[in-house]
Amino acid sequence: MNTLVLPRNNELVGYPGYFPAVSIISPFDPKMTPRREITARFNAALDKVATVLKDNYPSDASVLIMERLRAAVASLNFNTHKKSVSICISPVFEKVIYLEIPVVEKITVGSGFDIRELVFHKKQSPQYLLLVFGSKKNRIYRGDGSKLTRILSDRPGSAFVIPDETQPQLDAFRMLNVQDEMLTDKNLHRLDNSLGILINTYHLPVFFLGPEKVFNQFQLLSRHTDALIGCEAGNYEDKSIPGLMDALQPFLLQWNEHRQKHFARLLRHADSGILTTGMRNVWRQARNAKGRVLL
Repeated sequence: MNTLVLPRNNELVGYPGYFPAVSIISPFDPKMTPRREITARFNAALDKVATVLKDNYPSDASVLIMERLRAAVASLNFNTHKKSVSICISPVFEKVIYLEIPVVEKITVGSGFDIRELVFHKKQSPQYLLLVFGSKKNRIYRGDGSKLTRILSDRPGSAFVIPDETQPQLDAFRMLNVQDEMLTDKNLHRLDNSLGILINTYHLPVFFLGPEKVFNQFQLLSRHTDALIGCEAGNYEDKSIPGLMDALQPFLLQWNEHRQKHFARLLRHADSGILTTGMRNVWRQARNAKGRVLL
């Protein structure tokens, strides 16, 4: 984290009246976003702050705060590789902090600063596993927002049945169905074992895309059904990444709800070593850099 401390303006020290403190938390990724777009976003933020100051604070203090704020924005480092920025301005304090995390824009005008604002407005990108079933191959993806990365591809085996000519044709079809079900069960067991390893590695919720019949069968066989938080029945075997993302959109739009279900599952598995409870234990794990999510 790079920190730039701006010069202090001693003209405001001792100013009578109520002094505002302004903070702007904003996305700031000049390596990926055109400078014109970033400038337009900050100009809009400055206009919002100016309106609030004009309506609620003494004019002299408002003018001086806006001068400092405009100077801070004009001094932003467009050569940084960071993802966001926090600008804090008050009569006796100025700081610009470049952050590694994506954030949602937040503008605050009040009597002070709260470092928790940085945590509250960290942009939450959905993290999940996606299970895609098909007749030719099964796939597992790791999802990060709208990005899917394939981490497993499993090709189901094939079975050939030579009907006994002495048996009626109906029996031959029954043999095919029985063997197909046995083959599917074997594939599902193998895929479920792989899914279990990935769940223990990533600790992420799982979405399912595939035929409804296969999903129902998987629910009967799987040891990890409590990790499944969403299912969309259909044929997705030949779908591209954009097609899979289109199918996931209804789930991602309700991500907070699915995220709560996932946290509830983690709490249910607290005794299995996935979670640490109690202030001392949590502090010990955090000091060892083993913490992932704090509830």
